[in-house]
Amino acid sequence: MYNIINNIESKDYIQSKNFPGNTFVAYYVNKKLYKNLQVLWEDQFDDFFQIYVTNHNENKDVDISYFTEVNKNYLENYLNSDKWETLKKRLENINENNVFEKPILIENYSLSKNSMQYVTLVTIKKKNTSKNMITIGNMFIVQNRLFFSSYNKFYQNSNSIEEAKKRNNELMLKIIDNNK
Repeated sequence: MYNIINNIESKDYIQSKNFPGNTFVAYYVNKKLYKNLQVLWEDQFDDFFQIYVTNHNENKDVDISYFTEVNKNYLENYLNSDKWETLKKRLENINENNVFEKPILIENYSLSKNSMQYVTLVTIKKKNTSKNMITIGNMFIVQNRLFFSSYNKFYQNSNSIEEAKKRNNELMLKIIDNNK
């Protein structure tokens, strides 16, 4: 995968997808997208990986107890219907012409004591089409800082979730191992 965070052709697109209050650290795309970055503007939700921080945690020293608290809040708030409506509006403002259905949590697991992974499935509707996307959200600590990332892939068949988890885990384990 190719990190396009500083690429002139993709910089505006990446910033247009940034949630207020978050800062992208890295934005990886596959080789096919890398060779044709102008198609990013066509709402590419398949096979990309992003790493970001929330500005709320910018100067916060993160320990396991804080990590556990944020994890609990994430599970309660992100997947809570009342909170979902607010997030949905933000997503749809950033991704115009797309409608996001409430995600379904498929699984959560941990690759290390300082990371948590969440496998969700969400339906994205655009005009008369509909696609299901697998998102594997990651929360992890590096040098007492809290980072978030996600790997996104379209659901194509029953193997898609395991393939997405495998790809996400490869990327996350590299990050975790490189930052020990």
